[in-house]
Amino acid sequence: MEQFITGEKVKIDYEIAGIGLRIAAYCIDAAFQGLAFIFFYFIFIFSMAGSFIITQAINKDTGTASAVIMIIELILFLLFLLFLLFYRLFFELIWKGQTPGKKIMKIRVIQDDGTYLRTIPAVLRNLFRIIDGLPFNNIAGFIAMIANEKHKRIGDMVAGTIVIKEHQIVLPDNVKDIKLECFSEIRNLNELFSNNDKNIIRSYYLTKKDLDPVPYANIQNKIIDLISLKTGISRPANVSKDDFIMALYLLIK
Repeated sequence: MEQFITGEKVKIDYEIAGIGLRIAAYCIDAAFQGLAFIFFYFIFIFSMAGSFIITQAINKDTGTASAVIMIIELILFLLFLLFLLFYRLFFELIWKGQTPGKKIMKIRVIQDDGTYLRTIPAVLRNLFRIIDGLPFNNIAGFIAMIANEKHKRIGDMVAGTIVIKEHQIVLPDNVKDIKLECFSEIRNLNELFSNNDKNIIRSYYLTKKDLDPVPYANIQNKIIDLISLKTGISRPANVSKDDFIMALYLLIK
């Protein structure tokens, strides 16, 4: 287990992902890349054949038509090639440290301080895959992961990242069905809150049991202020602060 201390002095424990899970995720991603390549290859071949047949059938200015189609297909090919090359970086950026393989294996890349993966570290750890891949088949990266207790490859060491097991949030049974009419009347409620807002509320439920009374009250008040600012709704007097936040969270999670 690895422990991080947040700015609110909250201790959060994460379980470091084992080498086996990371290799499995890597293989799954490699399989997805291979399938994507095969799919695109056949689409490319069929589109080339189809464009040739169409231009021949029209039998009019076939040279210009063929050139246009070839340019379009070349652009698509280059875009797809870039996608394959930056497959892992692309998904780690949009899924905050996860690729399809990592998502399936329920692991995630995060910063050493316990925060979500940021752009520059994501770029660094993916660029250093070249070094990790030396001399062949990712031998350098594998040796690095074995050599340190946090199972960091060279890219992780340079970028200041670590791979952990992803734990799903467990909501208390006694508040799962909380509903407030004031929230149900708002259309597009989910769109009022950014991903960062949702992560703040989610983090509250992941850590609130470990919070001391003063930080707990401060965070509660800040989240309630955030909800009121985004929705224009004030907390009803007969609803507890925790229930107010929970009712909103269930609608936007």
